[in-house]
Amino acid sequence: MKPQRAAAVVATVLFAGLTLRAASAADATAPADRERPDEFIVTAKALSDLRLKITLAENEVYARFNEINADDSHDIHCFERQPTGSHIPKRFCVSNAWREADANIAKAYVQGLQSASTPGPAGGVGALGDSGGVAGAGYGSIPGKFRANQLRMEQTIMKEMGQLANKDPALHDAMMRVGQARLALEAVTGSGPEYTLYRDVEAGEDGLPFGAKRLVEVRVGDASWNHALASHTFTIGSVMGRIKGLRVRCDRYDKNLDYQDEAEWTIPSAWNDCSLLVRAKQGTTFALYEF
Repeated sequence: MKPQRAAAVVATVLFAGLTLRAASAADATAPADRERPDEFIVTAKALSDLRLKITLAENEVYARFNEINADDSHDIHCFERQPTGSHIPKRFCVSNAWREADANIAKAYVQGLQSASTPGPAGGVGALGDSGGVAGAGYGSIPGKFRANQLRMEQTIMKEMGQLANKDPALHDAMMRVGQARLALEAVTGSGPEYTLYRDVEAGEDGLPFGAKRLVEVRVGDASWNHALASHTFTIGSVMGRIKGLRVRCDRYDKNLDYQDEAEWTIPSAWNDCSLLVRAKQGTTFALYEF
């Protein structure tokens, strides 16, 4: 599990699933009089050259999206940062909203630690909740709330990007180039998918299968998938691969779940602002149903 990477590389999560959907439906979404974007042809070029192409294609996506989106807080910017314990800088692309939420989470976490160190009833760390959860005196209710809201904002930005890509040829084609470059990189390295891809499935005339309120299709890369839950009841189906474990984080509770095929989980109604973390073998695909 790489929680920092999974949380920080927002742009990867934001449009990776959308590029996959766009690539699979290119003929349906591209106007007939517009040529399809050039395909990446994989030869004996160095991996560094292919990764550079991905970076340049991503920059095109961010630049166009920042130009046409409805809110400056949704703008995505990239920077390099040296992760803890590593000498190799990593590229991170995050929205302004995500960075602001990160600052709020860090501030709330420090305040939670200060409160936990104060003697008295509020100082009890890791008290067992009345519904089997762990009251997060360290992680704290405020950071948990910020994290859930942060994930919801990410999903809002992802939805906006998808809508704009269906209307704007420049954004659509830039996203196509990113998807093609990533698939080429996976083919060259042979190490399995690097990026976690996901997309919301639109309801048809008869709604979603099993009467679900929401359906999300996911392919896990080399990091776990974190998702802000919209409902208190959910199940996971159509699993191809292996799911290692689940974890629910809410405003006051934090609990690991034992994964079972076709099991249905219901979070206590007192648990608010919940997110679901799914740990799975790289390349695993599944569908999340919320009811």
